[in-house]
Amino acid sequence: MELIGLSGIFASLLGLALTVYGVFYNGRLTRALVEAIRQDVQAIHQDIQAMNRSVLAIHQGVQAIQEDAQKRHEDMLTYLKEMDRRHTELMAAIAQRQ
Repeated sequence: MELIGLSGIFASLLGLALTVYGVFYNGRLTRALVEAIRQDVQAIHQDIQAMNRSVLAIHQGVQAIQEDAQKRHEDMLTYLKEMDRRHTELMAAIAQRQ
């Protein structure tokens, strides 16, 4: 009878030991999983920051192109107005000679 009681105690101790091991083992796995997720989130965050910097650089480039195009447009209008003025003067001078 004592042998059965003693084997019951050993079985209980073994169960407790396996439970404690399982908790710590699962705890290590959980910590490893949490760490892997944290690293993934950090990598995604860095990728998003890099994309934002790229979008900002593209936006600044487009803005510079638009400003340059606007200046060229204004220069072309000034040139055309000057050519129109000269054409008008030339036509007036030709009309006076006739």
